Amino acid sequence: MPNHTVATVLTLLPPQHVREYHRLAFQACNFASTPTGDHGYLYLHTAQGQTPCRLIVDRNMPFGDAWSALLEATGLSAYSFEPFVETLRGLIRHGDLQWSSVMQAALFEMPVDAVPHIDVQGSAWADNACPAAFGGFACRITRGAVHWQQTHESFFRRLDLVAAERKRPVAARVESLVEETLSPETGLGEALWRLFPERRHRLPNRLPEGDALKAALREFISAWATPVS
Repeated sequence: MPNHTVATVLTLLPPQHVREYHRLAFQACNFASTPTGDHGYLYLHTAQGQTPCRLIVDRNMPFGDAWSALLEATGLSAYSFEPFVETLRGLIRHGDLQWSSVMQAALFEMPVDAVPHIDVQGSAWADNACPAAFGGFACRITRGAVHWQQTHESFFRRLDLVAAERKRPVAARVESLVEETLSPETGLGEALWRLFPERRHRLPNRLPEGDALKAALREFISAWATPVS
């Protein structure tokens, strides 16, 4: 298994929206910030020789004492009453705090038009060659969710799924693709949720027109699956 991980934040952050307490929290997760370009936009990346880490409190201590110790260790004690730090306090009560959750909490304090989301790319490797010794990930942090993809795993899994699908009868493959296209998690439903969040409770398969849409998709995909003579 990999024992080294590095991450680079692809989204450059406007310096006027990154406060000192944001930087300290990023630093506590082993992310350094480097000004770039004429406007000083901040490039976040894992510090030299370090791996992205969680914010952790000592669960063997009373929570108040453990939280105070974390504030002292990270330099956040001077900002303990800032809403951002209070948010971290509320989140870490329920368990160790992923670095991505720390970035999401900071994202909530930035204007949507200036920073709509934060994209992160990472890679991992092991000192010794072995199965699963190398890997990578991509992460998009939005105000509503943190989306992860393990790049190599997704690639191989998709190829395996395609190979398995080809062994199924055409009718079953057509039905599977119809369901995938309209899925509220990955398909049209998920796209509509992102584009029109005010109507997220009305996904395609729950609309009155849903059956007609399924029928039209089924007809289209069946025609596509018919061999050309």
